[in-house]
Amino acid sequence: MSFLEPGLHMARTLKEVAAYGPFEETIVKDPWHVEPAVRGLNDAALGRLLDVLGRLEPWYRPHEPIGSPKAQLIMSGAPGYGKSHLLGRLFEELGARATRVYLHPFEDASSLWTSLLQACVHELNKPEWGKASTGEVDVPNQLDAIAHGVLGLGLALMIEAGEANVEGLANPQALLASGIGVEWDLSDHDLPLTQAFADTFERLLPFLARRIASLNIQLSNYWSSPYAWLRILYQYASSRRSDAATREQCLDWLRGKAYQDEDLSALGLTRKELVPVETTPKQADQICRARLFDLCQFASFYRPFVFCFDQTETYRHDENLAWSFGHLICTLVNEASNHLCVVTANQLVWERCIAPRLENAHKARLDTPVWLVGITKAQGMELIKSRLRYFDVRDDEIRRFQTAVEARADDGGGGARSVRQFIEECHAELQRLVGEGRPDPPSLYDLYKKEYQEALEASDQLDRYNADLYRWIVGHVLGAEKVNSPRDYFPLALTDANGTRWLFGFEESAHHARWHGRLKEAGRRHQTEQAIAVNLRIGKQTPIPGNWKQRHEFEEAKTYFRIHVVNRERLAQFHALWNLYAKACQQDIPFQEEAVIRLAAEKLQSWWEEIRLDGREAKEDATPQSSVDSDDTIAPAVSKIVRAYRFIAFNHLQTALEKDLGRKVEQREAIEASRSLEHVTVKDHPTNAIFLWQ
Repeated sequence: MSFLEPGLHMARTLKEVAAYGPFEETIVKDPWHVEPAVRGLNDAALGRLLDVLGRLEPWYRPHEPIGSPKAQLIMSGAPGYGKSHLLGRLFEELGARATRVYLHPFEDASSLWTSLLQACVHELNKPEWGKASTGEVDVPNQLDAIAHGVLGLGLALMIEAGEANVEGLANPQALLASGIGVEWDLSDHDLPLTQAFADTFERLLPFLARRIASLNIQLSNYWSSPYAWLRILYQYASSRRSDAATREQCLDWLRGKAYQDEDLSALGLTRKELVPVETTPKQADQICRARLFDLCQFASFYRPFVFCFDQTETYRHDENLAWSFGHLICTLVNEASNHLCVVTANQLVWERCIAPRLENAHKARLDTPVWLVGITKAQGMELIKSRLRYFDVRDDEIRRFQTAVEARADDGGGGARSVRQFIEECHAELQRLVGEGRPDPPSLYDLYKKEYQEALEASDQLDRYNADLYRWIVGHVLGAEKVNSPRDYFPLALTDANGTRWLFGFEESAHHARWHGRLKEAGRRHQTEQAIAVNLRIGKQTPIPGNWKQRHEFEEAKTYFRIHVVNRERLAQFHALWNLYAKACQQDIPFQEEAVIRLAAEKLQSWWEEIRLDGREAKEDATPQSSVDSDDTIAPAVSKIVRAYRFIAFNHLQTALEKDLGRKVEQREAIEASRSLEHVTVKDHPTNAIFLWQ
């Protein structure tokens, strides 16, 4: 459900909107998109975060790196008090004042910095202006904003020092203060300022390098330099409208990936500024750590970072991961500048399972907890009005519902009830008022279907290689064990019922030397223990082995060295299962983690069989798949109609589609067509599917 804009008609009754489920959504999944805040609810907690962040100087002029404050621990006395919603409010309130990074848990303690950096780069690709869709060419993302901020401030300082003269920039600081990402676009090559900057860039490099040194901004020695960083930022920002391949190469450098030699000229870097292929996993993790710390150093030239660590309850089952998380926070606070760490936790899990596994030094880097409070009766009435107005409910009907809820509700002694509990009570009351009785709670399978549909529509997640997710699937769901592996080629291994040893690898790069190393290790393991190596990839990645000269070596090794490409439907299934697991750990759903793992094992049985048989003679896939012949005319028609109505039940959509297309469209056809539509979400209902525009 999206709460970005109000409804259009304000003429519906409660009975008419009941099928849309206005009170079904109780959990915030993404802090980048949250419903409007209820006045006063947890304002004190938000104010505390903003106050702490305010101690980091603004970005209008470069400054020396500022030591980071203690991490802020957002504590909820019970599940459902709005931890993720508070993060969403923080993101919205900050806007351009900070670079916002939302982080999920990592799965491998030996590569935690790698996980953190990859997630950070993914978040840097989120739109700078918040509500646009990730990846839109015409919308600058957070990394574009950083690039323009750093380079723009450098140019302004150069002009002030009398070392450059750019027409139209007599007062460069005024331009910068007004928002460099809005007023200036390095990818618009028709702008005079863009051309002037291109002509000045080579002279700007040594000027900025001197300023960086004078401000005591210390970059790492891990295959980077001020010149490399500035060239990467410039190449990235200037190619937004014209060269997606160059932007991806810049991101790979930022991620600490190895390069092919032919990529050197495109980025303007030297061999010394590229990560060598022969790095060990430990070295690679340290490179990622250095890249992240360098980003924080560059925040001295623009704006601070805010790192938000959510879903910490998933660390409760692994002592090593819990300790590593504490170590991560401690290291960030101690050594990384210009940032604020925010950590969310449920009190019971934190005090019983996480805190006892942290060292005193780790705990000392956490500030006194910021406690969330429950919702009051008055705030509850405001929430009701906000949600029902989104669904175009008449004002008199809203007041009738508020009265019904108020008559049954008790504010728990001044606001002790959680927001989630209140919303669930509203859902039950709405069903009672419209004559449907108290709704049956959804089954775990019902929740899974909903998560799957939402995951399938989250294109930015499915396009990202997420090694932590795949490690969780193979390790926790399939039951693979962690093993010592040279260069971490195959960190998980599983022995099947037939005694065959399966090795799993998670390599994101497409560098031939790294893959030859994996092939060699797989061959050795096959000779000594008849093992079979499986390397997981996704469709967006470069094919392996591609057009390499040694392609025949990979072809000859197919019996024991397999490249398994996970399709989008299966990736959506992975995400759906993980989301359910995380919610179970946080007690956001009334099911235990073990029940989710059992469901996941059931759902992935066909995938495991597909891997074992190398795609041959596998049983029917349990992943939801299309059984409808495609019709390219359905999706555009669905998009047009849903956009006009904002939300529409299928029976009405079917009538409109028949008028447009001249034939009757079945519900399954409309749902299948909607999967390709970024802004259309389908909500299952026992009698009628609901199509919503987001």
